[in-house]
Amino acid sequence: MNTEFFNKEAFINWYRNNKISAVGSGIATAFLQNLIGYGLVNKNYSKDQLAGFLWSVIPYIDEPAEVAQFCDESMLTSDMIAEVKLLKDKENGMKGA
Repeated sequence: MNTEFFNKEAFINWYRNNKISAVGSGIATAFLQNLIGYGLVNKNYSKDQLAGFLWSVIPYIDEPAEVAQFCDESMLTSDMIAEVKLLKDKENGMKGA
């Protein structure tokens, strides 16, 4: 499976900035990288599967779309693409408020 379809570094930075600052530690970052690597190899056979897997195992993620925004659209169903768009619209609206 091509691992370039998930922006791992952007996801880790987003998680560190928006969910939990402890990810800055080397151990926590390595743990996230290993979970993502495992998911890319073992939980990426159908659309939305990687986003759903990471959402279920990484704490403080509220919805699969928060993970899916870092996936290439080829990995997502049209429903998930729509959820990602709604999430981004909501985030942009909150920044403008």
